[in-house]
Amino acid sequence: EDRMQVEDPEILPSVLLEPEVMSVLQEPSRFQVLLRRTSFHTDDLVFDVSDNQFCLVSLKENVLHGLVAEWNEACKEGQKILPYDRLVVVNGHSSPASRLQSEFSKRFYELIMTVEHPKIQELHVKKGKAQLGLEFASGSSLGLRIDKVDPQTGFAMAGLRPYDRIVQVNGENYPSQELLKMMDADAFRMTVCSYGLAA
Repeated sequence: EDRMQVEDPEILPSVLLEPEVMSVLQEPSRFQVLLRRTSFHTDDLVFDVSDNQFCLVSLKENVLHGLVAEWNEACKEGQKILPYDRLVVVNGHSSPASRLQSEFSKRFYELIMTVEHPKIQELHVKKGKAQLGLEFASGSSLGLRIDKVDPQTGFAMAGLRPYDRIVQVNGENYPSQELLKMMDADAFRMTVCSYGLAA
């Protein structure tokens, strides 16, 4: 698998990097979703399956019509289906992600799903000229997927690990290459989604 990494032999070791956890914006949780189709028009749910272990929701935040909009309007507090949520189980089937996507797309009138809200935290990174200490997998349509974390950096101490996603830098959503460029700065804020590994 290809990885994206910015290298410069003259910059300082990543061990000097100590990111600060500014805030936890959302705690992780899992919940059950029951969707009942009354027709088979295009659903308002799109998935990122670039990593076959994780099927993630790619969803317009202001969807007004469709199954997900109906669920989000009527569901309990804390159980809205949101961008970056992980689809864990669909009608009894779990990973790989391609299978979950296929199960969701089948012409079933009833969908019983387990959905995971990720832990979302914001980190303040004072990088200076130190190496970032992170490697990223290519091909993700939702942010930067972390492939490796240097265990000597503060990122490891902050709990970042492979499969986590950097979804914003300085509060802005950008394509992955733009996020990388913004992380070249001496200091920046980044928003990270972290997922459980067990199905």
